[in-house]
Amino acid sequence: MALARVDANQREIDQAPLLPAASLQARGGDFTVRYAYETTALEGNTLSPAETQAVLETGVTIGGKSVREQLEVLNMRDALDWLRQAVRADHPPDEETLRTLNPGRQAGSIRSPLRPACIWTGQRAKA
Repeated sequence: MALARVDANQREIDQAPLLPAASLQARGGDFTVRYAYETTALEGNTLSPAETQAVLETGVTIGGKSVREQLEVLNMRDALDWLRQAVRADHPPDEETLRTLNPGRQAGSIRSPLRPACIWTGQRAKA
């Protein structure tokens, strides 16, 4: 009896229409802003949700806020984008990759006015 109910529920899910691509993209953008805001706020970033969105979507700098805080938000977005690409390429990141990515994001070495965009790994880049 329970399995029949599970099967019926699965058929209903399978027949449900998919969300339009534009809707999925909008949800992804909203998630990125919320994720960047929440995770950097946990680390002491003082940008508001609206300021975080402005930095991410328009690239404007926020008066009265440090460059470091704004770079943290951009770095968080870049790290999230990198993770999404890795998963799409069917290469889920392992623990070592995440440990490599995190210090680079925290140190501002993913995006910094003083350094080219990179992820610091402690190793020389391969030519």
